[in-house]
Formats: sequence, C-alpha cells, structure tokens
Amino acid sequence: MNIKLPSTFEWLCPVDVDDLVRIGGEHDGGYLVPQSVINQSDCLLSFGLGEDWTFDEAWHALHPNDKIHMYDGSAPVRKYSAEMKEKYYNFFVGNREHFYEHVGPRNDAENHLRSFNDCVSRINSNNIFVKMDIEGGEFPIINDMLANSDKILGIVLEVHFCANYPDNFRAVVERFKEFYKIVHFHGNNHTHMGQAGITDCIELTFVRNDLCPSTELRRQVWIDGLDFSNVPGGVDPQYSFE
Repeated sequence: MNIKLPSTFEWLCPVDVDDLVRIGGEHDGGYLVPQSVINQSDCLLSFGLGEDWTFDEAWHALHPNDKIHMYDGSAPVRKYSAEMKEKYYNFFVGNREHFYEHVGPRNDAENHLRSFNDCVSRINSNNIFVKMDIEGGEFPIINDMLANSDKILGIVLEVHFCANYPDNFRAVVERFKEFYKIVHFHGNNHTHMGQAGITDCIELTFVRNDLCPSTELRRQVWIDGLDFSNVPGGVDPQYSFE
C-alpha cells in the first residue's frame, strides 16, 4: 500500500544516506542501519529478545569480537523448542550475554529491573549501538537514552502507540532529533493504522548528528530489496512524502 504523507509529517522524513544495509531477518526483527555506523560501533546493547535474535546474530557475524548485552526479563526460553533452545544457548555465551532483567529508569531487584544507565555502565564503551523493541517500555527511559548520547552512536528503536497517541509520537521523535537524525523508518504491519496511515508501531533508525553530515531528505522511504513485511502476507505501508 503506497502512502504519501503530507508536509505536516515532514518531521518524520529521513535524511538520505547511501550505505543502509539490513541487519537481521527479512521480516520482524530485521532493521536498516548505515554500514558506516556499524563499522564505528564496538558493542551492541540489545533490548527485547522474545523468540527472535536475528539482529544480534547478524551483528555478531559482522563483529565477532563485539560484546552483546541482551536485556529481557520475560523471554520465554523455557518454552522454546529443543532446536531453538540449542540455538539460544549456542549464541548467548562468552561476551554475548542475556540478562534476565527488564530495562527501566531505576534499579529494582525485586522486579528484575535494571536502569538504562546501569546497562550503559556495564557494557563500558563509548561506541555503543542500541537496538530496542520493548513494547512501550521505551517511554520511561527516553531521557536516559539521550543523556548517554555521547556514548551511543546509533539506535534502532520501535516506538509503540504511534497511531493511538500521535502527538506523543511526534514529541518523542522531536526529542530524539535534538541529538540524532532519522535515516530510516518502517511501518510495522502487525499493528493497526491511524492518522494519515501511520501504523501504531514505527521502527526508527537514528544516527548521532555528528556522524551523519547529510541534510538532504529522502522522500521515498520504502526501499525495495531492504524493506520487507514484518508479517508476511500483511498489507505493507510503503511511505513517501509529498
């Protein structure tokens, strides 16, 4: 489904970079990231495991010596199939660690909650890339994420409730744009659509301002060969701008 967004949505338009690559699977769990930012990063902070860690696997294939810290306090590892459990335990070993904790604005051991600032301190790097899909848990830690922008080079972030709360979605994006540029976004087709065809979950790729000299906007957002359906067979919102 081709959706042309009006000029009132230009705050969402990505800047044009020429080195986007897909990291992760072809469907849900894969995201577009500039190769240059991957090259400059030396570790991955990953939030949200579920049953898909193809992004982390692809990152490891590119940077086999990088630390990968995964946070998910509700990952259903015990319910994985035998094959999936084997895959999980073969991957999360050594410098690739899964912490059974949720990320939040503060530490709370009783509720298995780890502050975002502690996650940053634990991985101990000034060249971090962040991948986050935590079903709305991103909102309480946005300020902490931005407070660590000196250490975080790029972010892949799934923002939830975009259609239900469009003003809040815009406020979140504008807040990130104080420190980062949008280089890509993708409408998750597993959710419903709201105003102007914006889906309730938008996947955003941000690159820190100093690492992204481009200012030219890319008005054709969907990229054939790199963008794919989150849910195969569903209607894909293929965005462009007037």
